[in-house]
Amino acid sequence: LQALASKIIVWPEGLNLAGTIDSKIKASGKVNLENPSKIKLKGNINFKKLRIQTAAIKQTVKLNGNVVLSSTKIVPELKVKMGKEDLNLKMKILNPLSIIFAKNGKGKKTSVDFKLKSKRLNLDKILSSSDGVATEPNSPLPKKNPIVPDVNLDGRIELASTVYQNLKLKDFKMDIRMRDRILHTDVKGVLYGGTLNQTSQANLKNPKKGKIKTKVTLKGVDVNPLINDYNDQLMLTSPLSKSISKMDNTVYGKINLNFNLNSVGVPATYFDNAKANLTSNILNGKIKNSKMLNSINSAYGSLSKIGFKVSSLKDGTLHFSNLKNKMKLSNGKLILESLKIKKTIFGDLDMKGALSKNGKLNLKALNLLSLKDSKKISKNPRAALAFPFQGERAQVFMKI
Repeated sequence: LQALASKIIVWPEGLNLAGTIDSKIKASGKVNLENPSKIKLKGNINFKKLRIQTAAIKQTVKLNGNVVLSSTKIVPELKVKMGKEDLNLKMKILNPLSIIFAKNGKGKKTSVDFKLKSKRLNLDKILSSSDGVATEPNSPLPKKNPIVPDVNLDGRIELASTVYQNLKLKDFKMDIRMRDRILHTDVKGVLYGGTLNQTSQANLKNPKKGKIKTKVTLKGVDVNPLINDYNDQLMLTSPLSKSISKMDNTVYGKINLNFNLNSVGVPATYFDNAKANLTSNILNGKIKNSKMLNSINSAYGSLSKIGFKVSSLKDGTLHFSNLKNKMKLSNGKLILESLKIKKTIFGDLDMKGALSKNGKLNLKALNLLSLKDSKKISKNPRAALAFPFQGERAQVFMKI
């Protein structure tokens, strides 16, 4: 089969097959590409211990299963093993010839129903380049939208344990539905001790002007491993991704997050055209060893000249009870509308600013000092002259 196929088609480089394929197919009728409905086809194909090796997949693929086919229906039921990874696929394709010979479909549209299940699937281990190195995450985005076939699609993916781009998910479920080239997806899963929910809609009727809507909700997710595992996979083409890529072991706590995004265009322009709102809340957390903390610490150190000393950060760590963040993305610019950090060693911080194209965050900060420190200032005539007060609490304004 392999020797024959290589003479008829371009055989993919590095593709090798071994095992058994049993097929029994009966066909009748006139072969007429102008009217393919004249062909009558019926049969099945059995795969027995088929082993597939290809440069695109690091592990040897072991395939067992059956495909029942006819002129009007194709029904694959396949079991796949790749090392310790597994996949089970059940699918039904109705009117398969309509997508190939669209002009002669007589109003019939190809429809695809499928269910994909796995107990364990590490996509990062499976997918690789020809030299066995994982696919480069920062490769350029395609400049064109793919032309999406006009089929009716209904599917469900259930992955008990999966890893993709270094993110570790449990109980991942995705429902997929497409009608008239409008794709809807609904995702649920367990992510780093919390939950992930995502709903998306992609209108792909116009390949030059795809329309994307997505909403993501995180609840109770452990933010430090989330950032550490994912930041190296980010495409470093946007200010936000450049900034996040430097945040290993910086922010700790449980995060609740809401993210809404709308965009239009092709993948290469999605970020520049995106309009998005993000709100997040991290409870009982800490910030460690960041440039922002060094700036704050340095600013308060300079106040010793007027007779006021605030406690310095210990071990470069700022503990807080609550960190609330509100951001807006518009025309390729990320604006930090507010960043409020409650009950720190410095009091309460309220910041605003924007992220530059090189990933640097420029902030203007208002800091309400704690009552304890504010009383120290009010009792020191020299220090009291340097600080405005809001009620009983002293205020400090900073640029970071």
